[in-house]
Amino acid sequence: MDKKDNQILPYLSLNIRKRLKSFEDNFWDKLTNIRINVNSPVILELGVERCYLSDCETTLQVSKAYFATPSDIADIYELITASSAYAYAHSINEGYVTLPGGNRVGVSGNCSMEGGKIKCVKEIYAFNFRIAHEILGVSELVLSDIYVDGDIKNTLIISPPGCGKTTMLRDIARSLGSFEKIGKIKQCAIIDERNEIVCLHNGTSQMDIGANNFVISNCLKSVAVPIVARSMSPDVIVIDEMCDKKDFDSALYAKQSGCKIVASVHGKDEFVNEMNNAGYRNFFDTTIILSNKKGPGTIEKIITGG
Repeated sequence: MDKKDNQILPYLSLNIRKRLKSFEDNFWDKLTNIRINVNSPVILELGVERCYLSDCETTLQVSKAYFATPSDIADIYELITASSAYAYAHSINEGYVTLPGGNRVGVSGNCSMEGGKIKCVKEIYAFNFRIAHEILGVSELVLSDIYVDGDIKNTLIISPPGCGKTTMLRDIARSLGSFEKIGKIKQCAIIDERNEIVCLHNGTSQMDIGANNFVISNCLKSVAVPIVARSMSPDVIVIDEMCDKKDFDSALYAKQSGCKIVASVHGKDEFVNEMNNAGYRNFFDTTIILSNKKGPGTIEKIITGG
């Protein structure tokens, strides 16, 4: 696979690209986000650290930072949509564009609404390039708490944004679908509503999800989960970022149909109490709480026993 700089640089405006192209590989290995907002300094996130982009270097001083211009924004928009805004309209309305390598560009701008939904984004003001870092084997840190005595435990991963839960969830699916990892062949159905787990680009998965797993992408979780449970009979259903009662109710339906559930939500420790108070006590057998205290994917706590 191409190095991250080769995947990202072609989608950046010339002024930003030329300031980043001289950075070494270890910089790209650490880079997690490039935040570009019109008339504002370009922000680089390296793990838990933030700095500004300057002339072929980083800086902590705003006065030395490169400020993104309206021309930068227009050029980036042309590049990420391949000069065809119409072809990418649905993705833009969802707030992101997927690039090669599983990298994603978050998009922000002036929205036109119709019927409670975004009809179009008329003016683009900001981008967030989220750099994908696939980490094979990260699930080995938690696999013994999920696969116990030949049984897959219903598992919930809780973390704030940017703490590695999607990376962890993807590798759990890969491990549960691997004979080499668990000594059996299991099949996982991956419900990828926002195309973040598999990261399809031009119809091709940009991530390794294992040989025995399949994906349903760009479909509401509450719609996809019952359909998959009824029609595909997977051993496990993997769900990223459950966020409302419909999502939990669909997962409950699948669980009652005999499927195991491995899911994630945005949140912190307190979400366990919120879930219990909402009537989902003992829904999950294992709860894994992540943070970025020591970098993304830091395991704060593993709660077992419902």
